[in-house]
Amino acid sequence: MTPPWLRLFQFVLLFLSLGVATTTFANNETTELPPNHISIAAEDGWPPFADQYGRGISHQIIETVFERQNVEVRSVIVPYNRALLMAENGDVDAVFNVSRHKSASDKYLFGKHPLFITNSVVFENTKRPIAARTIKQLANKTRVGVIKGFEYDGQILSRNDLEFVVVDNQYQLINLLLVNRIDAAVMYEKVAESYIKQMGVATEISKAFVLHTGEIYIGFSKQRPYAQQLVQLFDQGLEEFLQEEVYHNLIAGYATAPQL
Repeated sequence: MTPPWLRLFQFVLLFLSLGVATTTFANNETTELPPNHISIAAEDGWPPFADQYGRGISHQIIETVFERQNVEVRSVIVPYNRALLMAENGDVDAVFNVSRHKSASDKYLFGKHPLFITNSVVFENTKRPIAARTIKQLANKTRVGVIKGFEYDGQILSRNDLEFVVVDNQYQLINLLLVNRIDAAVMYEKVAESYIKQMGVATEISKAFVLHTGEIYIGFSKQRPYAQQLVQLFDQGLEEFLQEEVYHNLIAGYATAPQL
């Protein structure tokens, strides 16, 4: 007959071994790459790259790349600022249409290549044009409309003498320009053109000058334990896709392809 103290000792050993096994399994599970899906926060108001229906050029690029890697993309369509926060907090695996700069690199992981390259442009009201054709030429107290959460060239943000008006989307910026609530608006070129055409104000709103030519990326959340594996997986697929005619046909007239 086994003594009680020995049975107790055997039970403790069994409990400890199960605990170690469970911990090991959990750790392995969190460090493995999800086999069949990735969650991405996608903005709802940046056509033709991303719209409220989960469509656009960015969606097509990302879905094509991941599908070729046998990974399903599950997009959550939200306002851009919320999309950034979701990725930063680890609520989703990634967020796209992110400009790679210092503050973004502190929050997200980026791959080798951008999705595409596009211009941010200063727009004006044709009835009240600004005299400036460069950042430095913008007069003191110029009211400049920008969008909350968007990344802009540091040169304009360093102008403490400008009056920045922060709104949620391009539609609001264009309306503010129309009613003289701001003097200029900073928007990405093709996105603004899409809104201007939709609103029927092409004769009233025009480009003043190009502010910055920027690379647009997908940013992976640093809070997800398998983020680095996702970066490597996407890099591999994107590098191949960037060399294909189908990619160049997709962005033609809307953006520029990155140099490999």
